Amino acid sequence: MKLKTLISLLLTLVLVSCASRKVQETVVPKPTWVDQRPIDNAYYIGVGSASKQMDPLNYAQTAKKNALDDLSSEISVTVKSSSFLNTMETNNFFREEFTSNIATYTDERIEGFEVVGAWEDEQDYWIFYRLSKSKHEAIKAEKKRLAMNSAANFYTKGRSAEAEGNLSAAFDLMFRGLFELTAYWNEVNEYSYEGRNVFLDNEIFSHLRQMINNLDLKITPEALVLNPENGFKTEALVSLTLDGKPVPNVLHRYKFDDGRYKRFKEFRTDASGYASLPIREANPKNFNNELEVSLILDDLVPSDLDPQLIQPLVETLQRPSTRVSISMEMPVIYMLSTEKNLDQEEQKWLASAMTKKLSSEGYVFTERIDQADYLVYISAETREGGTSQGFHVAYLNMNVQVRTHNDDIIYQSNLNDIKGLQLNYRAAGIEAFKKGAKQLEKDICKDIVDAIF
Repeated sequence: MKLKTLISLLLTLVLVSCASRKVQETVVPKPTWVDQRPIDNAYYIGVGSASKQMDPLNYAQTAKKNALDDLSSEISVTVKSSSFLNTMETNNFFREEFTSNIATYTDERIEGFEVVGAWEDEQDYWIFYRLSKSKHEAIKAEKKRLAMNSAANFYTKGRSAEAEGNLSAAFDLMFRGLFELTAYWNEVNEYSYEGRNVFLDNEIFSHLRQMINNLDLKITPEALVLNPENGFKTEALVSLTLDGKPVPNVLHRYKFDDGRYKRFKEFRTDASGYASLPIREANPKNFNNELEVSLILDDLVPSDLDPQLIQPLVETLQRPSTRVSISMEMPVIYMLSTEKNLDQEEQKWLASAMTKKLSSEGYVFTERIDQADYLVYISAETREGGTSQGFHVAYLNMNVQVRTHNDDIIYQSNLNDIKGLQLNYRAAGIEAFKKGAKQLEKDICKDIVDAIF
């Protein structure tokens, strides 16, 4: 009995001790900063909390993040009048995106804060940070000094690439220099550069703009002419130079009306800064056709920089472009037509239909064979086809041939047994010619145009 009594007494003492300790832990007083936010003009303050029930595994980390966000929100972002951001002609979205990015940047890079205290109960966990304003300014000033030096270094390398005519490298390096100062675009970033005091971010972007303006995009010849002599095909030579130096391997786009769609196609300059563009199948109906070429600046942008910040900047740059006219010297046609109705009457139904159709599309007809680019021969005749229920039938056979002035055949078509039905053979033959003329306008003239072009 004595042993059992002793064991019971020991267990009672252990339980009493644990209960006493638990009571002691729960009676830790709540700090005043939990309910009333501290105010200290010498410090930035950050207080964060998290629910243990809502976030049982990571409540401490969540509270710390909330405290850091709270601390960062006290570090205001103001746009100074001479800052790069203020001088940019951009939209409100750009400013909002910049402000959001700066807030994120501040959260990720803030240093020097200290933990003043932490407190928890069964429901919540609280933590209190503070950051000395003077210490923060000292850290920020040092970071900015390093960023300015790095930006100036990128700028110098970019100008060296520019002097060599390496537009891609110059564009890349200067934008990297500009983005080294992203966190300070709202501030005045005065810097001593090559013996001059400049606002470094403004200086870099102004030079970028000037560099783009110094590009010379040319198309040779200054007017493109398509005619029967060159088969309505030619080449346009595009050159890109920077301060007189050829710019290689740069992406461009071009378009002209080819009668189907006006979609841009892309090309790159070669190692000598040139590119040859094939001008084929230009729309002969467009008498104001032109070749348009423009530089694709987006291809020069560093892909690893924030596109939401860099794109509005690129859009403020004047994209180099140029255009030249594409004129069409329409073919001159000599036509010889033999059209007979029942081996008697000479007709001009087919010749008239072709002349009307092709003339409406700009073709020129001549009566001198030596002036012609193409020779069109039409041979057609009708024959009697019997009677049917009191009506007379005639059939038309026709042959159309197109030759070059060198006598090369480029097109030939035969249409047979085109039927005409009327009260007599003569009228039936004329009816067959009318049907043949419609078919010639609809199909054969289109085929001739396709053969020529």
